[in-house]
Parts: sequence; structure tokens; C-alpha cells
Amino acid sequence: MPTLRDTLESVFGSALDAVRGGPAVAAALALPWGRGARQVEALAGGKAAVPMLHAAAVALGSRLLRGLAVTKDDDGAAPTRCEVLHAGHPVPDARSEVAGRRWLEFAAAAPPERDLLVLPSGGASALLSCPAAGVELADLQIATEGLLRAGADIESLNAVRKHLGAVGGGRSLAVCRAGAVEVLAISDVPDDRLDLLASGPFYADPHRYADALVVCDRFPAARMPPRVRAHLQAGARGGIPETLKEGAPALARVRHRVIASLGDALRAAERAARALGFAVRSWPEPLRGEARTLAPALAAAIRGAAPGTCLVAGGEPTVT
Repeated sequence: MPTLRDTLESVFGSALDAVRGGPAVAAALALPWGRGARQVEALAGGKAAVPMLHAAAVALGSRLLRGLAVTKDDDGAAPTRCEVLHAGHPVPDARSEVAGRRWLEFAAAAPPERDLLVLPSGGASALLSCPAAGVELADLQIATEGLLRAGADIESLNAVRKHLGAVGGGRSLAVCRAGAVEVLAISDVPDDRLDLLASGPFYADPHRYADALVVCDRFPAARMPPRVRAHLQAGARGGIPETLKEGAPALARVRHRVIASLGDALRAAERAARALGFAVRSWPEPLRGEARTLAPALAAAIRGAAPGTCLVAGGEPTVT
């Protein structure tokens, strides 16, 4: 007979199944874009990159000429005509720089007569950490680790990373010549913000160098290297080109779709819990803020719930 733990793990498994990369891509490519005639090249980056690229290879068949996936260690082999690179997460390593440069080369090489399929998922910001000119990988590593340890939220973290790197903040689109860019994203960020997911490699960036400096001041414990501050200050003065902004002509070639998200996972968990006879109580909003603050609130909700209640909650708390 299943234990309560077994039962709750089955609910959790239903949440994970609802956001698996392979099925999400397969469903998205069953729509008209996936049945088009143009040849396609595919870029996948993040913790779900390999299953997403495999699903694209099956759905597109001979239309997919080549592909690249950048992911964590031991996340599987590449499909035919594709390559897989492994890199560091959550703090970038030397492989992250190599992968970021390869990503940019791949994006730049797709010709105008072909389309580019982009498959981002959580973790891509660290995995694709190619430093901008004037910044070194060590700067990105120290900045990332410092902000993580200081409890920076994902918006603050990525506001800085986008202005220290060469991939995010629309910079990948800036080098891309493909006729059309289709982005099918698995979102692990609050409110499914595409400028934050994977640091928005093909999306307009609402943040500026000045915003990144504000983040550095707000988290002094992160101890930003002098070269990081000097780079951000130069950008704020206009000495370094900004990230891609709303209204840029290149954005007309891009379409973004969120194909799986936290909301999908939560709804699947709720359905599974109800099917098992639980009364479901859903947390009213995504979990944000310090884990040490959220934990007592969640514990109090559990203690106060009627027997047979399943509390469903999700989000991205931070830990200082």
C-alpha cells in the first residue's frame, strides 16, 4: 500500500511531467510553424536543452539541417546532425565561455534563407557565459557567485549578467541573420518574463547599465570586482553599446512562445491531488523572497489546514 510520501511524490511527478522539454516542444511543433517548408537550424540552451533538441529533430525531420545544445554535465547525447556542449551551472566555468562563443557563432552562421529555432530553458544564463569585450570570465564568475550568495533575485542577477556578457539582452539576435527566429521557451522565472529567461538572448532588454550599477549598490555583500564596476560605469556613460532595446528592427523577425511554465506544473499538481481525493489549497502567488521568511508561512499554512488537504505552491525563493 502506498505511503503518504509515495502519494505526494506522485503529485510532484505529475507537476514535472507537465513541463518536460521533449513533449512540450513536440506539441509546439505540431502547429503550423513546425509544418512549414523552410529549412531550419536549432539552438537549445539550458537544463532541458537535450530533450528539447531531440524532440525538434523528430518533429522537423529532414528540415533540421543542424543543431547545437548547451547543457549541464551528463545530460545526454546529441541527436543526428547536432552537437552537445556541457558547461558549468549555476556558476559559469571555462566551458561556459567556450559554449557561449560557439552559440554566437552558430547564431551568426544561419543564412537568411533559413529559419532559426531557439529552445531556451532554465540555467542558460550561466551555461552561456561568454564575457563581453573588456570583461573576463573570472569577473562573471565572481559577480554571479557573489550575487547568488547575497540573495539577489533573478531579475537583479540577470540585469547584471546581461551587461557583462555577450549572449543575453538580445545580443544573440544582434548577430543573427536567419530569415525568421522562433523561440519556444520553458520558463522557470516569475511571471514568465522572457527578458529574464536565459537572460533574453533574442529578446529586448528593459534593463540598462545604470540599472546593473544600482543592483551592485543594493547588494554590497556581492563584492563586485573593480573591473566589473568600471565596465558598468563606462556603459552607463554611453561608452559601451547598450543591450538590444524595444523597437529594434531585428525584433520583427522574432516570435516568442512559452511552451511550459511554473503555472503548468502547479495546475498539473492540483489536478493530480484532486484525483487522489485531496482537498487542494493553492498558494495565492508564486513564492518569492527569502526562503527563511517563506518557510514559516508555509509551515503555518500546513498546520492550519484541515486533514486531507494538499497545499500546492511553487516559485523561486532566494537564499542569503
